[in-house]
Amino acid sequence: MSWKIHVYGTRGAFPHPEKDYMKYGGNTSCFYLECGNHILLDAGSGLSRIEEIYRDKRPVHILLSHVHMDHIMGLYQSRIFFEKDREIHIYGESRNNLGIEEQLRTVITKPYWPIGFDEFEAKTIFHTIMEGECFQIDGIHILTKRSFHPDETMLIRLEDENCRIGYTLDYEAAMDKNHLAEGFLQDCDVIIFDGNFIPDQEIPGWGHSTWRDGIRFRKNTNTKKMLISHYAYAYTDQILEEQERLAKKEDEYCIFAREGMVIEC
Repeated sequence: MSWKIHVYGTRGAFPHPEKDYMKYGGNTSCFYLECGNHILLDAGSGLSRIEEIYRDKRPVHILLSHVHMDHIMGLYQSRIFFEKDREIHIYGESRNNLGIEEQLRTVITKPYWPIGFDEFEAKTIFHTIMEGECFQIDGIHILTKRSFHPDETMLIRLEDENCRIGYTLDYEAAMDKNHLAEGFLQDCDVIIFDGNFIPDQEIPGWGHSTWRDGIRFRKNTNTKKMLISHYAYAYTDQILEEQERLAKKEDEYCIFAREGMVIEC
């Protein structure tokens, strides 16, 4: 069975739900994989819009690249946590000697939010991932690697006999001097790539890349499709339309993510 990637959040840093940002989307990072399981990549504000997970009561698996607020703010508001017969698995990397459960309980609790995991009705199971760890979700192989970002993020590779997907949000290509991420993500069908900045507007050391970095990455990894996302929240549709036009001139397989888009593996 081929996989499908449903785009539910494309922004970095903050949501931007205004009319000049709606073509590409105003929600922060969240992707749903239609792959025979309920697998989510990150839990930004787009998490609250996902409907596919309510079609049945299969467990939900949420893979967090890191715990910056724009990647976890959907955990505050998703109604799946209020379903008594739902099982939710959250996976994330250990940071500063804290497991993923400890990290999330620090911020999803009073006084920062009126309720937390103890009040949620779903059964929530936390999985702390150590650097470089590999595991499986119902036959799908999940491989991880430390990314290149000043605040520690995780590269993710998901694969089975049908599809290979890479996930590189909050990745700064310029920091990856030895091209280790390219080695990790060879021969993918689709890579979801950090295009936070437009070319020539990068801020060194901020942990982000551009669509031009993504094109180079796609070619060096022999990847079929490159899905650019995590746009800076200040970039309007007009700006992104022009950048997409320029990117398409350089590489027809470079795709700019838009909320509601579905990409087949």
